Amino acid sequence: MAKITFKKLHNYYTYLKAIRDHSVTSSAHPPYVCIETSAVCNLSCNKCPVGKERKVPHGRVFMDMGLYKKIIDEISPFYIGVILSYMGEPLINPDIFNLKKR
Repeated sequence: MAKITFKKLHNYYTYLKAIRDHSVTSSAHPPYVCIETSAVCNLSCNKCPVGKERKVPHGRVFMDMGLYKKIIDEISPFYIGVILSYMGEPLINPDIFNLKKR
């Protein structure tokens, strides 16, 4: 979990208030972010678009460490937590244990 600051708490409060009020717009940033660090999976579930048969453009299957660090640096003033998965299997990424919050 990221270090909690007043700015992050204020952002989180603003985010929850916007949800409660059904606001169309808000100045708040999402407090949690999903980052897909791997575009592949070693399973082949018949309903999943990610399994072994997924075609990845340009052979890019793992997130570049430089891009990951850039994303973390940009969102760090606002985020409370990061989820290192979306549809791919994050544990396949050989750098998964180097992807830590800065």
